[in-house]
Amino acid sequence: MSNQIEADLFATAYQNASRAYGTPGTAPFGTAGDLSDIAQVRKILDDNGAPQTDLNLVLGSSAIANLRGKQNVLFKVNESGTDELLRRGIIGQLEGQMIRNSNAVQSVAKGSGASYTTDTAGYAVGATSINLITGTGTILSGNTITFVLAIPTNTLLPVVLQRLAR
Repeated sequence: MSNQIEADLFATAYQNASRAYGTPGTAPFGTAGDLSDIAQVRKILDDNGAPQTDLNLVLGSSAIANLRGKQNVLFKVNESGTDELLRRGIIGQLEGQMIRNSNAVQSVAKGSGASYTTDTAGYAVGATSINLITGTGTILSGNTITFVLAIPTNTLLPVVLQRLAR
């Protein structure tokens, strides 16, 4: 029963997240010696006004394997200050977040959508729905969509909006 609860929680969180970070289908922490993935997740929480205490980061088994196998600063006792990962497999806390593992966290399916446009030249600030037309491929629930907007200086500014294709 707990596995089903975790799966439901993951699906709800994934499809309703305010922002996304990372590359669909690619487990985080895959570059040795690089913990910037956790720093970027923490940045999103900070930007969203999350409390600064009692933070938990639940990762899937591929991300946990990358932390355990590629982030050697975590299992070198003289650098991490603890032997918990090396001896007991416990990652503990990183950047103020308790690291948890759940098999319910799965790889994100990436749609094949490309070259979509919207049905109008502008939407009001605060709009919660943007209609997409004239593109190819599929946009899956929870996919991230990137819009390129023209700004007065005739340069392009990429803006990332997600959770539009539900």
